[in-house]
Amino acid sequence: MGINPTEIIAQLIGFLVLLWLFAAYGWKPIRALLDARREKIAADRAKIEADEARIRETLSAYEAKMKDLEKTSRDAVGAAAAEGARTAEGIVRSAREEAEKIIARALSDAERDVAAARLRLRRYQLQSVNNN
Repeated sequence: MGINPTEIIAQLIGFLVLLWLFAAYGWKPIRALLDARREKIAADRAKIEADEARIRETLSAYEAKMKDLEKTSRDAVGAAAAEGARTAEGIVRSAREEAEKIIARALSDAERDVAAARLRLRRYQLQSVNNN
């Protein structure tokens, strides 16, 4: 069970032949696959970075638009509230004017009724005096 130099040399020659065959025919396709994979990974990374930049830009534009819409809505609500207050003031003023007209009409009617009642009372008194 010793070391056989002929067998070692034959194995070494076989290994070198396999190494040469692998280097000549196997290494280039494996290298090409690895290079293609590396290029695909780099392209995917670049695409992801571009997508992230586009998403950040879109998000920034969305946030700016939301701030603008919030300001616009606050302004619209404020304008509507001011218009509502002006309308309420107008309604109150109109109601007061109408109330004053109604009160004036009622006072006028009451004065006329009082005058008519006094006139009837005098006529009644005159008739009573004339009858006695």
